[in-house]
Amino acid sequence: MEKLMTRIVFGLMALIVILWFFDQKAQAATLTTHAKTILKIELEENNINDKEQVKQIMCLAENIYFEARAEGESGKAAVGNVVKNRIADSRWPSTYCEVIF
Repeated sequence: MEKLMTRIVFGLMALIVILWFFDQKAQAATLTTHAKTILKIELEENNINDKEQVKQIMCLAENIYFEARAEGESGKAAVGNVVKNRIADSRWPSTYCEVIF
């Protein structure tokens, strides 16, 4: 599961970098409809259909986008790693969405 999440995080980072170049002036409070569509396609291609998993991945994607959209790949990876490390720590909630929100 951790390898899958790592692959997804790096895929999300690549997606976010691409989207940032296409939409540098975006000020929306959520990922754009186009970004969500691309992410959903990526999830389906990787056979990730569980609604709770998809929800957690969307939370992480939005968090990385809004916390590090102007950063390079390492900055985006750092944001994802902070959330992942918090989930592993018993002092924090055990899901991405709970840690982020």
